[in-house]
Amino acid sequence: ALATTAMIEQARQLTVLSNAYDVSTNSVQTWQAAAKPLGIEADKIGDIFKDVSDKIGDFATTGGGEAKDMFEQLGLSIEEFKSLKPDEAILKIGDALDKSNLTKSQKIFLLEGLADDASLLLPLLENNAAALKKVSDNAAIQASFMTDADIATMNQASVAFREIQMAAGGVTTQLGLVGAGLLIAFGDDITAAIGGFVSLMQS
Repeated sequence: ALATTAMIEQARQLTVLSNAYDVSTNSVQTWQAAAKPLGIEADKIGDIFKDVSDKIGDFATTGGGEAKDMFEQLGLSIEEFKSLKPDEAILKIGDALDKSNLTKSQKIFLLEGLADDASLLLPLLENNAAALKKVSDNAAIQASFMTDADIATMNQASVAFREIQMAAGGVTTQLGLVGAGLLIAFGDDITAAIGGFVSLMQS
């Protein structure tokens, strides 16, 4: 039961993240698996995707914002990023960082301007994103991921579970009302019986 509940919650989070940023559930899980050894929790990947999407969107719209410095220093064109999803944008930025002559501290500074804790992903972006590709190409790791069919099943189970909870809540309410009715109907008799029992015990 606990395993099912955990899978239901994982499926819910993957669905929300995938739908919010149009990133495939497989890509989300690949990033999460690759980032875990670096101490990056699964939900932090979602936060980074959000920041990247927001800040690149801000730069595309206003020509300013926190992403501006990074685009200018790396010689990147915002036009190349307008149609990219967050995971794709991060890889493209990683490629530009890899080809740059910037020091590690400068790369960290630029990534932090793009998203909070994005610099923690730097080891995954180095050497043409070799560490990320290793996870992506690992059949055993990929086999452990939830497929879209798995996620759909878990989401259906979540709906069924909520319906059961609502039904159980309704039964509890009805039982409570029955109990209240009995107390109202026989409360005086019960009180009198208790009083008589106490008197009997005291005599």
